[in-house]
Amino acid sequence: TPTTPTTPSIDRTAPSLANVAPAPRSFCARSGRRCRLAGVSLDLTLSEGAAIEGTLRKRPIRGRKGRFKLFGTVRFTARIAGDNRFRFVKTTEGRRIQTGSYRLTLRAIDISGNRSRSRTVSFTVR
Repeated sequence: TPTTPTTPSIDRTAPSLANVAPAPRSFCARSGRRCRLAGVSLDLTLSEGAAIEGTLRKRPIRGRKGRFKLFGTVRFTARIAGDNRFRFVKTTEGRRIQTGSYRLTLRAIDISGNRSRSRTVSFTVR
């Protein structure tokens, strides 16, 4: 009996990124007397294993109003499906997180190159 070759299945399902939230909403820029642990900690849920990339925008200090300006990018290598937590102190370009209000837009990318919808969270560094 001849066997038929099997065709590999192509993954066309984009990963989903859910429950994105900073924990807590306010962080310290540097560790010291008032703060034990510096940096930004984010919780999120992934539907499948994926890498996470995002853009970090900072609100200008002068006048407390205005558009958020690009501060840097963040990247995290392959994460597992389910609940994840990660922390960062610097951007990919090496800029240290400073005091101020930020907006982080994240997107998950699986190994096939499928991209999730963007999720945005806001937080404050004191």
